[in-house]
Formats: sequence, structure tokens, C-alpha cells
Amino acid sequence: MGPPTSRRRYLTALGAAALGGLAGCQVRQEPTPTTTETPTETPTETPTQTPAGPPELLRHGIQFSRDVDLVADLGADPTGTEPINALLTTAATAGTLIRVPEGRYQLDGRFLFEADTVGLLGEGDVTFVPPTGFDSILLDTNGGVHDEIVIENIDIDLSAPDTTAGIRIQARSRFHVEDVEYLGRGVDTISGQVSAFLLSVSDPDGVGTLRRAVSKQGSRIDAYVNGNGRIAVWVGWDNKGTIRIEECDFREFGNNACYTSRTPGKVQIVDSYFLNNNASSIRLGGKGSYAENCTIEIDLSKYTGPPLETTETGFNTRAIVVETGVQLNVPAIEPGAEIRNCTVLARDSPKSQSLIELSPQGRSMIVRDTTIVCDLDDTPAIRRAKPGELPWRPYQQIPPEPHWISLDNVTITGTARGGEAIRIEGGTDSAISNCTIEQPGAGRDGIRFIDTVGCLIDGGTIDAGRYPITIQYSGLADGQCLLELGDLPELTSQELVIEAIPVLHELAAELLDACIVTAAPPYVSGTHESVIRIADIREETSSEPTVRVYGDVLFEA
Repeated sequence: MGPPTSRRRYLTALGAAALGGLAGCQVRQEPTPTTTETPTETPTETPTQTPAGPPELLRHGIQFSRDVDLVADLGADPTGTEPINALLTTAATAGTLIRVPEGRYQLDGRFLFEADTVGLLGEGDVTFVPPTGFDSILLDTNGGVHDEIVIENIDIDLSAPDTTAGIRIQARSRFHVEDVEYLGRGVDTISGQVSAFLLSVSDPDGVGTLRRAVSKQGSRIDAYVNGNGRIAVWVGWDNKGTIRIEECDFREFGNNACYTSRTPGKVQIVDSYFLNNNASSIRLGGKGSYAENCTIEIDLSKYTGPPLETTETGFNTRAIVVETGVQLNVPAIEPGAEIRNCTVLARDSPKSQSLIELSPQGRSMIVRDTTIVCDLDDTPAIRRAKPGELPWRPYQQIPPEPHWISLDNVTITGTARGGEAIRIEGGTDSAISNCTIEQPGAGRDGIRFIDTVGCLIDGGTIDAGRYPITIQYSGLADGQCLLELGDLPELTSQELVIEAIPVLHELAAELLDACIVTAAPPYVSGTHESVIRIADIREETSSEPTVRVYGDVLFEA
């Protein structure tokens, strides 16, 4: 709620200011983005009724009717000498839980699940070993035909040269993968590679879970390979249900860690850790998808892979990206992705476009209760990229509105110099509420709005190296509201001495709870620059409230 109507506000602007028509802007008719409904509850792992059966054969809501011991019953070799594929195929009949005793097990190629309700359960320290030089799907399902697949407590050894592998689970309504670790880096060249996990459920009410999956040497961070580098988790258009990614640890992937945005289903990533992944660590789509309680680090001083060969094409160490992957001839994904209670630590990288980004293909994004440390010069902590087509993907459309971002109780600190902490371009109706920005580095601005109307700043503090707020616009209709204030934010500039800058022009205005900045013809004589640089907002009582517009000797009163 805004302050009482008897209070007056003073806005102090620096630089060339096209500022006018400050009173009389209409109060916004739509609710601010921060009032969006609470996301749907976490789905259960049992979207369908669990059949009766032996309780000791119930795993994660999936009921098996029988179990077999791969060694005692089928004679598998636990020393890794003889391949086990044929024995797995014999055992993997409908309703069977295959118990795998401690040991190393050699595979001679892909194993395909060809029945419903089949599980692989490692008991003790269990490792599957693909053939040397393997680079494909090692554990696979048959194109979403089968259902209720469980893989648990089985590691995959990628230590052989030029060897990597993936797990693909395409289920009808549910699957569960837990405690799977990829050991070793496998292929360390800049080359296209299979993803570590490819996941989907075709039933919109279905749920698939990936829990405690680990890959600490994913590939190499500079192996984007035009989008063909190794991905930790891919969730694509064939997923219609909910994918849960819980307590996972993914590091050093060259082509995103969780590439989970281009799906009409939901992806929910919780309690997970990410370090030094290229393109993004988390990539989300729309409504019902979120990242919660995750930590993402960008710090190449901790990188353990081969020396970087290139940071030019495709190198971009972002933490989280929201996009809706708008495609031709396909209904648009509903907006509403959220980032909640996450921590982003960006200490060292040669190239990061931003840390949290709503991409040109993104619709809306909510970030709340999140902490960001940005030490990367000229890198926004949060960026709403200008909505539009991607020149390298002409088949994608400009995303439908809304295009706003909503930031609530977000803290941004760090030593970054230059650029701005938050950059919003084309983000109409964006809202920044109760946020703390402490970015005192040289030349660092707080928030920059570009061609964005109807935005709100409600409370919070902005301590910037240079200008706390900058508004840049062109081609907007006169009188369009650029910025509203709720509770006044506290603004500080480390480089500017407000009192020493001469007043060029004064405008009488009653600011109250209305718009404080509108698009209008220049009110400062001698300039047509459509940039407003706000260094101070003062609140006082006065019978004639005044907006003071400040500039320097470049402009004449």
C-alpha cells in the first residue's frame, strides 16, 4: 500500500531529461505482477491409483509384483568382465524389480526397457560400464510406450577415453530415477554429445522424478557446439506432464545443465546445486515451472576441466534463463515461471550476458526471496531482454504478452563495475518491490528501464555506483506512464554529489500515488535526448510540491 495522500514526493533527475506531464497519469487497472496467484502445489509421485502387491516391492509409489537377483538368480558377472545386456533383457518383464548386487557390470551397448513396471535397484556400490568409445543412450525406453520405470542407486562409469552415455526415460504417466551418478568426464573434446538425462511423461497429469542425480564433470564448459554439446537434463516438447528435479548436482556442462524450457509440461527444480555450466544452469518455460531453493555458482577459478579453447561463439555462463520456446503452428506456452528462494553467486567468468534472464522468447518471470552476488563487470544481475525474434531461429515467433518481470524481496550485491544491476527492456507493467540493490562499483547503475511503460518501484533500497534509476525511451505516445512509485525507495549514488549539480528546470506536480514519469516532449530546452537519470527521490511536506530536473552544462535552460 502506498503512503497517505497528504505526503508529497520529490524526484531529482540527473543528465538530459525529457520529463513532464508528471501528474494525471491513470492508476493502473490491472493487478501488479506481484499479486499473481500462488503456483500449484507440488504434485504427488502417484498420479494414478497404486495397485496392491507385496509392500517390500513398493518403490516410490510404483508397485512391483516380483523381484529377481541379477547375480544369484540370473548368473550375472559382478566383476565387469562379461556383458549383462542379454540377462537384463531376460529379467525385465512386466512387474519385475531387478535387484543388482554390489559390483561393476559391463554393458555391450544400449539396454532397452520393453515392458511396463520394470525397475533396476542397485544394492550397495553398483556401477554400470559402457563400452569404450560409446556415445549414445545406455538405458532407454521405447518412445513413451511403456510406463512405471525405476532406476535407483546405479552409477555410470565414463572414465574410459572418448566415452559418454545417457539415460532416456519416456513414460506414459510416471517414472522415478534416484541416486545415479556419472563418474568421470568421458569425452573432453569440443564435440556434440548425448545428454545425460532425457526425460518426459506424456500424460498431462503424470509425474516423473529425478532425485539426487550427480555429474560433477559434465563435459567441458566451452563445448556448446552450436547447441549440440552435452546437456545434463533435457525436457522437450514430448513432455506434457510434470518433471521434478530434486537434490541434484550438475557441473561443467557445455550446453545448459537443465535445458527444460521448451515443453508444454511443467518442470520443477528444487534443492539443487549447479556450478560452471555454459548457456545456463537452469532453463525454465511457463506456468507451473519453477526453481526453488537452488544454488547456482559461476566461478571459473573452481573449474576442473580442460583449458578453455574459445569464449566466442556460444559461450555465455548465465545462471537461470526463462523462455517459452515459442514455435510456429504450436500453441504458446502459458506464462508464469518462477524463481524462488534461490542463491546466485557469480564470481569469475570471461563472458556472461546476464545472471537471471527473461529471454527475447520469454513471456513473464517472477523472482522472489532470492539473493544474487554479481562480481562480473558490465553484467546485469537480472535482465529482461527485448521481446522479439531470434535471428538464428527464424521459425520462432515474438512471444505474446505479457512481457513483465516481477521482483519481490530480491537482494543484489557484489563488486561489478559498469552496466546496471537490473535491465528491463520492453517489460511493460514490470514491478520491483522491496528489493535491495547494493552495487557501488564504478560506473554501475541500479535499474535501467528501456522502452518500458507502466512499471512500478515499491520500497526497497538502491545503492549504485552511478545512477540508481535510469529511464530510456523512444517512440512512445505522450502521456504514457513510464514509472510509478509505491513506497519510496531509498536511493544512494557513490559517484554523484546531488547538491553540486545546478537546477535547470522545475515543474510543479502533485505526485501522490500516481505516475512520476511519463513520456512527453522534452521540457528542458535545448535537448531532445529521451533519457531520464534519477539520482535522488526526496519526500517532504510542501504546499507546492516540485519535481526538480537536474542536468549539466551540456544543456541550456
